[in-house]
Amino acid sequence: MEVNLKIGINYRGTPQELHGCINDAKNVQQFLINNWNYKAEDIVLLTDDATNPRQIPTRQNIIEAMHWLVNGAHPHDSLFFHYSGHGGQVKDKDGDELDGFDENLPYRYHTDGRAKGSQVTASHRKEKSTPADVISWSGCKDSQTSADTWEAGVATGAMSFAFMSCLRTNPHQSYQDLLRSIRNILHDRYSQKPQLSSSHPIDTGLQFIM
Repeated sequence: MEVNLKIGINYRGTPQELHGCINDAKNVQQFLINNWNYKAEDIVLLTDDATNPRQIPTRQNIIEAMHWLVNGAHPHDSLFFHYSGHGGQVKDKDGDELDGFDENLPYRYHTDGRAKGSQVTASHRKEKSTPADVISWSGCKDSQTSADTWEAGVATGAMSFAFMSCLRTNPHQSYQDLLRSIRNILHDRYSQKPQLSSSHPIDTGLQFIM
């Protein structure tokens, strides 16, 4: 089984407005359908331009969509989660984070730029670990930001653009080669350095799968 959850938030009308996140989520959806044989009925898309209230990335909808993503999963299933939007940190309240902070996904900012009360934090997780192999691609180091940019006159995220461009050129790369290809595309124009991480040791020489 292959299921996918994508979230794109542009924060329209706020000082923190972005431009390419909704496009990112929609472009990744079409990329998976056209190139990786994902089925539209196995994909959930949440964007803040949606007209259906169930498809707007509110806290409740995000958490329910995450439950949908993992419920019913079995060994060897492939679960894909894509997020384009702001990220941040809040003080850890239950003492389970070594750095003293929980990560959060702000889904709405007030007019003064505050995200308080409008975020999904890691502290809402009931389970802190999983026996599954979790592989994460990030647009930058934790100390950096991932660029919201324009390519061919279209707003997009730099990481998403590079990721899909590399796989369209060569879908049979190893994890290591794909990371190198993505970094090479971004190197001359952006300061961000994309990262590959995993919950368990993996052989990065193996062919990338999704």
